[in-house]
Amino acid sequence: MVSCNFSVETVLLEDDILKDMGNDSSIKKLLLLVLAIIIVIALWRTLWYLAGVAIFIFLVYFVYELLKGKL
Repeated sequence: MVSCNFSVETVLLEDDILKDMGNDSSIKKLLLLVLAIIIVIALWRTLWYLAGVAIFIFLVYFVYELLKGKL
């Protein structure tokens, strides 16, 4: 009878350990999400700057082709 209680108690302890591991995983995911948000906020101006440069290059090429008479 004692061994039966011991095994039930062991299973309960293992369930608690698994629940704690699940909480650690949730915390890690939350921290990764917060880190991703911080990185995007930090790079926001840089991304818009690069998009502006790409649009500028496209417009220069478009006007160049227009002036060449190919359009």
